[in-house]
Amino acid sequence: MFAAALFRGSTPQTRNLLSRSISAFATNERSRGHATIKLQCHPQPATYLKQTIRTNFTPSSFSALPPEEEEKEKNRVESLTDYKKEIELRKLDTEIARLQTLRSINTGELYTMRGKFKILSRDYGMGFLAWYWTVWFATAGLTYAAVELGGVDPILIMSKAETFLGWEYGAISGKVDPTLGQLGMVIVINECLEPVRLPIVVMTTRPVVDAFQKMK
Repeated sequence: MFAAALFRGSTPQTRNLLSRSISAFATNERSRGHATIKLQCHPQPATYLKQTIRTNFTPSSFSALPPEEEEKEKNRVESLTDYKKEIELRKLDTEIARLQTLRSINTGELYTMRGKFKILSRDYGMGFLAWYWTVWFATAGLTYAAVELGGVDPILIMSKAETFLGWEYGAISGKVDPTLGQLGMVIVINECLEPVRLPIVVMTTRPVVDAFQKMK
């Protein structure tokens, strides 16, 4: 009865969009701690759809605070001077950093290389990504230089692999361009260097990014 009353007179596209909106609305309501969700039948599904979307995509739907508390805090912040806002933000950042450290201790991420990688990506964002890819391309360049100077022939390596696997000669080596084969080998070797590259990135990200930020 509910579905029939709700979708009466609506097109398939409207029904699909309405179903997604109601699902999102239900998830949002559950996240706010409501035990039950009250949905009323509406004689005009299109109007109800607009109201549902407007409700779900307001700033409050992305807030962990109840609407009343969020509005109260918003008004309080608007009354602060720029200086007081800056001081409050610094206090909040300090407390957030402390809580994140406590969480990392609780999960054990603070004591693993992978966890430290996640912490750096969270704290430094684009600066961390820029430095990681800088190191990645640096090791790729060194790998390419080593392959080029060492005279390593990727086609010869593929031929030996074919012989070892018992494949017909030229099954792989005969279909690969030598230049592309060399680049592919460089990428594979560079990815194998990740266990060495990752600790270097983790140990150097903080001083490098901080130094660049001070230069701005």
